Amino acid sequence: MTTALDQLISAALEGRPRTALLLGGQDQEAAQALCEALQAAGCKVRQLQADQLQQAERGTAQADLAVSLNLMRDGPDNADEALARLRDQLARRVLVLEAPDPRNAEELTALGFNVLAREPLLLAAFDLYDYKQRPDWLNPKHWSNPDLWDQFRW
Repeated sequence: MTTALDQLISAALEGRPRTALLLGGQDQEAAQALCEALQAAGCKVRQLQADQLQQAERGTAQADLAVSLNLMRDGPDNADEALARLRDQLARRVLVLEAPDPRNAEELTALGFNVLAREPLLLAAFDLYDYKQRPDWLNPKHWSNPDLWDQFRW
């Protein structure tokens, strides 16, 4: 657990977040260690439980980071909806720490998360600014054909 927790903490501190949401937290040791690391880096941390996520205000500013700890295992039946809400409305970056279940990895990939580690725990991330990898064909080289400009009339 310590290596997965260390990996989670380093991933959480990567973007130097100023505000963070911590969701779940049934694992008090991991939640406490993560809170301490974020607060030591100068981050304002707000802890929520899964049932409080529905009441989170829509008008508030997005948090820089949201961390979900075992939401799919310990949370409600609609954990994927909660993660989608975190991803779409409440945070710019989302980190998810879950049990290493292949079904969890498939669900997180379907939600647009990148799986960073599968063992000993599943660690997945979503970043609003680089969630989609740019395909090779999507560049100016393939959109215009300057060598054909004087040869054909379109």
